[in-house]
Amino acid sequence: MDQTKRQIEQRETRRLLERTLLSLPVSVHCRESDYEWDEASTFIDATPFGARFGIKRPLAPGRLVYLEMDMPRHLRCFDHNEQRYCTWALVRHIRHFPASSLDSSKQFEIGVAFIGKQPPVTAETDPAAEYSIASTPTEERLWSVSDRNMPGELEDGVERRGEPRLSIITDVIIEVYDAEGRVSATEWVKTENISRRGMAVVSELNLIRGRYVRLKSAEYNIAVIAAVRRLRRGVDGKKHLHLEFIDQDWPPLSKL
Repeated sequence: MDQTKRQIEQRETRRLLERTLLSLPVSVHCRESDYEWDEASTFIDATPFGARFGIKRPLAPGRLVYLEMDMPRHLRCFDHNEQRYCTWALVRHIRHFPASSLDSSKQFEIGVAFIGKQPPVTAETDPAAEYSIASTPTEERLWSVSDRNMPGELEDGVERRGEPRLSIITDVIIEVYDAEGRVSATEWVKTENISRRGMAVVSELNLIRGRYVRLKSAEYNIAVIAAVRRLRRGVDGKKHLHLEFIDQDWPPLSKL
């Protein structure tokens, strides 16, 4: 490809991805690991290929949601003559709204990439499945996705992690989110190990893979959202939870 053609395509891609401020009502539907929920929200901004909006419960990057809205025709990639525009979307990022946010019911800002009218086949059988972007969008198609290998999953009996965890024991509080986005259960636990991106704890809570919790530590002065990635029974018969942080990293561990 010659340089002039490449520059033209790069400018066209930037044009397609330029965000439009858009206060548009949107209905958000998500099937989590053991329940489904719906929430009304409003777009902050949007492109033909994605959007940002506020939500009251956490969602990990890689999770699918289903969106319904009256999207303006010039921002649609299909169904230009339909009243409602419905698309599956992949969560790309999450961050806490500032405390001064005008809508105090929305705790998180979610950025999503639109992937089209049909979800991946595996989404039907595994509601806790998460995905990665496989290709970038064009004027003819939206983002495409592929199955994502999760940190801490077992492969041929060997656990894979992005980085080592340190055997650090400290007290944390686990708060569990329910289908309404409220804290429904709380437990004081001790960590078994911690890394910058996750930890393992012993817990008596009734959780399954894919659920979200908030971890609070007075010692590290932090509250972090985490996803349950794996559960196992130890030789002691107790339930061990392996958690991945999804909204921020743990503070430096060398301070202990």
